[in-house]
Amino acid sequence: MIEYSIALILGYAIAKWATPIFPSIKSKVFHLHHWIWSSIILLIVLWQGWDYDWVVGLLVGISLQGLYYKNWRIFRTN
Repeated sequence: MIEYSIALILGYAIAKWATPIFPSIKSKVFHLHHWIWSSIILLIVLWQGWDYDWVVGLLVGISLQGLYYKNWRIFRTN
């Protein structure tokens, strides 16, 4: 549980730091935020049975940080 908690905080901090630096994946209709791809990777990890606490915590932290923003939708509004 301690590995999960540390990785969750670390994932949140990394996403907070890296989000303004790396370009977003955008089209006219979609905006693929980091919380979307990290959630997809998390589902794949869990589906494959790779239940390493630090991997799950890291991905959950990245996903949670992405939901902090007001524009966390999948479809673009503007």
